[in-house]
Amino acid sequence: MAGVVLINLLLILHFKFENKRNTKDNRKRYLINYKSLIREQRHDYMNILQIVYGYIQLNKKDKAIEYVDRTTKMSTVISKLYRLSILSFSLFIDKKIREFYNEGIEVLCDVKNETDLEFREAKEEESIVLRLNKILDIVKDYSIQSDDKEIIMGIYEYNNGIDIVISKSMESTVIKNIRKIHDEVYTNNKELMISFKFNSVYNLNSNKTDVSNILYNS
Repeated sequence: MAGVVLINLLLILHFKFENKRNTKDNRKRYLINYKSLIREQRHDYMNILQIVYGYIQLNKKDKAIEYVDRTTKMSTVISKLYRLSILSFSLFIDKKIREFYNEGIEVLCDVKNETDLEFREAKEEESIVLRLNKILDIVKDYSIQSDDKEIIMGIYEYNNGIDIVISKSMESTVIKNIRKIHDEVYTNNKELMISFKFNSVYNLNSNKTDVSNILYNS
């Protein structure tokens, strides 16, 4: 009896240790990805400034204004992504939307977080990001080849999952290729909905410090 109790106690301690270690690993991964994203964004915006400066030097004021307007729209879309409570999704979709814009594809985006939570982790998030990356690459490649260079995207986060709704007419072969990557895909003539479910979600408290208050609330 004592042996069984000891084994159970050791298992509990093991799971607590593993959970704590996994949480630290996730946070480390977030910081690495976030640092990488900041570098990419800096590189992108330096290119944007160079292009605008080039238009000004060539006295193409209208082109410069048009490019600034386009960049402002992209930034507005990207800022909405950080309403999501799962940071890896925000970072990933941020990266993909900039890829779309770099290919001349304009993305209009609506983001809703129905959880009222600021930050959480999902056990399945890495798998979801990998599948969603392949799906959005298919959509991007199809958009590059088509005449329609605009995509309307809705991102809706719930307690137990996230839905991505893409408003764009796509050929049946494209839909089939997407279904090979993920099962829960629903479509009509004009919309494609990709639904992902969470089995394990961890809510994380965000403890603000004096430094964070200075950085983000000033």
